[in-house]
Amino acid sequence: MEEAERSLPLRRAETAAGFVLIVQTAAGLVALLLSYVSGSAAAQAVAWQLLVGAVVWLSCLMHQRLRRLADEEAHEAEALKAEQQAEGTSLFEADDGVLLTAQKRLQQFEKYFLPGFSVLIMAALGLLS
Repeated sequence: MEEAERSLPLRRAETAAGFVLIVQTAAGLVALLLSYVSGSAAAQAVAWQLLVGAVVWLSCLMHQRLRRLADEEAHEAEALKAEQQAEGTSLFEADDGVLLTAQKRLQQFEKYFLPGFSVLIMAALGLLS
């Protein structure tokens, strides 16, 4: 039960980001459909703004998921180390770097992909304005 309670905030953030991504994408597609049906340039501008906003929520969803996985992996590694220390022996000796692959993915995402998403969003909004 403690494990589920610990990861609950990260799961809620991930769920919220996924829900808003779906809602914003649906709203953007509805606005785009309305712009084509009505021929309204204003509706088309709103539609593209909403669809670019969906990219923001996509990056947020991906970031929250990677944070949750890294957190779960860190707690599993702690439990494994505690178990190995309690037993006194272990079949495999692994460093922390080998075990924490989700943490490395999170760091890589934060180092390269988040700035890339930011540049993509900035360029898209610049083109739409």
